[in-house]
Amino acid sequence: MKSLIIYGSQYGTAKAYATKLSEITEIPCISYENIKDIKDYEQIIYFGGLYAGGVKGLKNTFRLLKNSNIKTILVTVGLADVNNKENTNNIKASLEKQLEKDMAELNLLLNGKGIKIQTLRKSKKSVLIYVYRIDMLAKDLMKPGVKEVLTYYGYDSTEPEKAIEKLKMRLSETTEFPHEIGLFLGYPVGDVVGFIKNKGKNFKCCGCWKVYCDQCEAERRFELFNKCTRIYMEQWKAGKSVLKLTVA
Repeated sequence: MKSLIIYGSQYGTAKAYATKLSEITEIPCISYENIKDIKDYEQIIYFGGLYAGGVKGLKNTFRLLKNSNIKTILVTVGLADVNNKENTNNIKASLEKQLEKDMAELNLLLNGKGIKIQTLRKSKKSVLIYVYRIDMLAKDLMKPGVKEVLTYYGYDSTEPEKAIEKLKMRLSETTEFPHEIGLFLGYPVGDVVGFIKNKGKNFKCCGCWKVYCDQCEAERRFELFNKCTRIYMEQWKAGKSVLKLTVA
């Protein structure tokens, strides 16, 4: 795995740790101020000094990581006690603020193409992000049988934004995924109901989801999805941006 160590250091300590790791692992090391492009790397190890309530240089590095699937390991360096909730909360707040900014920027770019991005759930280790086409979701939620399933789970509307808000509430109540989430991902209602009734067992086949109804149609769609994913990944790796790959 091609890796790079980047550091943001205010007083030199983060740089010292980053340099030492570079010597041990022979992974190249560079300051965030000097990095220009990271698209050729598969993994970034970022050492950031805790400074002024945030992580030194992280904002700039996140900007370079945007629209990439580069694995990122964050190491914070400072005298602050990591067991102190106030300190860890400040770090989390800094990261969340950057995420919110990135999400807002992406929405500005993609909303015009009918695509919206929302955060569905945040946890200590991850963020669940929902990317969807507004008109397509509206059509999916109007399909026969969908309203009945959503009503059963406490939804009082199939209007997309209201339904998403209820889904967020449902996600906040458990670490699992509510079964009806498949309806927000375009899964056939028959397969969603089949999954619920069979508790995830006795399916005919399994691809992007577990199939209980039309196996032939599901396998055809799985093949199309896989082909589309492969082509788009090839285009993305060749240098096309997410914006250029997004069709209206």
